[in-house]
Amino acid sequence: MKPTKPFFYLITFISICFYFSSCELQEEVVTDDPSVELAFSTDTVFFDTVFTTLGSITKRFKVYNPSENAVNLSSIKLGSGSESAYSVVINGFQGNQLNNIQLLGKDSLLILVEVLIDPQEEDLPFIVQDSLVFETNGNVQDVKLVSWGQDAVFFRGGLQAVDCNATWTKDKPYVVFDSLLIRENCRLTINPGTRIHFGTNASLFVGGNMEVNGTVEEPVVFTSVRSDEGYEDVPGQWQGITFLATSQNNVFNWSIIRNGNVGIYLGIPDDNADPDIVISNSIIENMAAYGILSFTSDLVMTNSLIHSCILSTINLSAGGNYELYHNTFAAVSPEFFRDNPSFLVKNYEVLSDESIIADDLSLTMANNIIWGKLEEELFFDFISERKFEISASNNLLKTQIAEFDPNNILNEDPQFLNPQENLFMLDTLGESPAIDQGIELGIETDLAGNDRDDQPDIGAYEFIK
Repeated sequence: MKPTKPFFYLITFISICFYFSSCELQEEVVTDDPSVELAFSTDTVFFDTVFTTLGSITKRFKVYNPSENAVNLSSIKLGSGSESAYSVVINGFQGNQLNNIQLLGKDSLLILVEVLIDPQEEDLPFIVQDSLVFETNGNVQDVKLVSWGQDAVFFRGGLQAVDCNATWTKDKPYVVFDSLLIRENCRLTINPGTRIHFGTNASLFVGGNMEVNGTVEEPVVFTSVRSDEGYEDVPGQWQGITFLATSQNNVFNWSIIRNGNVGIYLGIPDDNADPDIVISNSIIENMAAYGILSFTSDLVMTNSLIHSCILSTINLSAGGNYELYHNTFAAVSPEFFRDNPSFLVKNYEVLSDESIIADDLSLTMANNIIWGKLEEELFFDFISERKFEISASNNLLKTQIAEFDPNNILNEDPQFLNPQENLFMLDTLGESPAIDQGIELGIETDLAGNDRDDQPDIGAYEFIK
């Protein structure tokens, strides 16, 4: 009689089992060979500038068993135990010490590391060190844990107001979690070398006024909280600096504003042409929207650089008075896609309810570079009911607007030194069309602190032979 198919499969299965001696999975051999050592994806986990009480991002590394056989990790522990500033998670288990962990041959463990640093009452950054120690078959190995800690002056818990007529110094950085207000009729003075860090969605609102007194060696820096690798040049990490209608007489000298949404927002309509803000020797960079966004305001800007803004470097709208001298507006980043020009000027604005606000607009430009990757980087529009006056000479412009010829240089590459590395000086070969093509304006030094000669170059930087 011919055997049935189930019987045939059973006989075949039993035969295979006998051929391989057993059908049960064998436990992997655990070696106690002291010559077997672990391997690590890194020898040091490093955190750069962690503010006290804040806590760090999570970093990760892997532990490998290069042996063919399993090993028993008799312990994994933080060197400082429960006193450590660090915390670790090992394959999902958290603790300052874990014992008897079996690691299969050619397998790995994932370890997550964070650090929370207590205040030290120190002005300068300090080092916080520990190690994660692995003991296997009598071998002791470790991975170093290293952080730069930094005490700071913190503003948290909703909108906070700055003390009236306060002065900030570089002794400690200032960290703003939510938002900060300079009240009407109050002044904030910021001394050289001061750093102000903003958390996600944080803003600085200016109802009074600011005096930012940086130097070429020690600029005042407004930036995001995160400074770890990968976030150094990321736009949109905080909101920006907003000047309210009551603000006036603001001065920014040798400042850097970076990694926000709008670097400077001006909304100060008034009945005079006195500057609401004077910006000089400053850099605005890596903005998710605008470098400067201004409505019906008055601005004087000299010797400054705006670059790497996703929407536009500057947007002047609904009137105002603007004077721009020896600036560089660069929109060349290959990481950002734009359909619209990076330099926009209008004497009106259409609001969300489709109503229109408009006012007279006056723009004076001399010795500026306006350059980008689009064929047209300038946009001007106006309604005839309000004045729209533009005076432009000795600028290098990326534009098809014929009216700017012959008093300006049109569509000739300024030959920046290395725009991919944010170096917007003129090239070292001395072949830039901007060299010696400016007019004398009495601005004696450039953005790098170098002297200008009697035939100044166009842009924020003087070419140095």
